[in-house]
Amino acid sequence: MVEKIKRIIEACPLFDNTDSDYIRKLGSVVSYRAGEIIADENGFRRALGLVLSGRAVAENSGGNKTARLNEFESGDIFGAATLFEEADFRYMSTIRAKKITEIMWFSEQAVVRLITEKPAFALNYAKYLTGKIRFLNGKISGYTGKNAEKCLEEYVKYNCEKSPEGMCDGNVSRLAKELCVSRPTLYSALNSLIDKEIIVREDECLYMKANKKNEGE
Repeated sequence: MVEKIKRIIEACPLFDNTDSDYIRKLGSVVSYRAGEIIADENGFRRALGLVLSGRAVAENSGGNKTARLNEFESGDIFGAATLFEEADFRYMSTIRAKKITEIMWFSEQAVVRLITEKPAFALNYAKYLTGKIRFLNGKISGYTGKNAEKCLEEYVKYNCEKSPEGMCDGNVSRLAKELCVSRPTLYSALNSLIDKEIIVREDECLYMKANKKNEGE
């Protein structure tokens, strides 16, 4: 088991050029049953997670529908971008084990120790976060200079295309925060797109009208 963990650590870009045995000793392994919640807004662990085995998914729920945002398998990490958030931070999605899944957790203190003691890890961490920022900047640039209605349409289209279920979380508070607009502005844009039959809203889930039409054919 020790050698398997070391191989997974060595294969993870975040731990390039570091001592896998040293890193292994800083982590703690937790096993989750299929269907068990690994992290959500009520049970957010301030730690970096490395998937050792199994498979987990990140989901957002709206009404009676659930949108899949991401999947994590052996060697994948999560939590790096939120590890040093403010004390009142609440995780925006739910990470759930799809089958028996083992996670190696690195506490905030352990990550701080790695950053201060292992320059290679600090550089890898910076590269990882830079990649995240570049991805988000790409999304933001698509919205800049456009009105709220156009921003919302493109945001919903992007997330529907990314989701296996072809849907987007329709929670107004979260959408307003994502698009940096007020709730009244968001409501106005959403109602306009629904009236124009560009977007369909079911419970707290949003769909592109064209996609829903194709599903019914």
